[in-house]
Amino acid sequence: MLGEGANAARSARFSMFSQQPPAMESICTQVLNGAPEVQQSMFGERVVCAGQGSLPVYYSDVAVFLAMLVWIGVAAAISYYTFNLADL
Repeated sequence: MLGEGANAARSARFSMFSQQPPAMESICTQVLNGAPEVQQSMFGERVVCAGQGSLPVYYSDVAVFLAMLVWIGVAAAISYYTFNLADL
């Protein structure tokens, strides 16, 4: 999760998924525009997703942050609306 270099963001998003190897390969190649690679680490081998291109726009930090804000805003708006409908 605390990777460095050009593939740090891609590897962080890749590690959020925990599926079987065929599904992980398709997530890396089709969703994250990368290629799975096996690397040695202190804890043994791990599969990382490396690639030359950039991540899709909807996986960027800004897009994820905006989606979180929209999610919070919609929840607050629905809560406010239902609170105003209630007869206290």
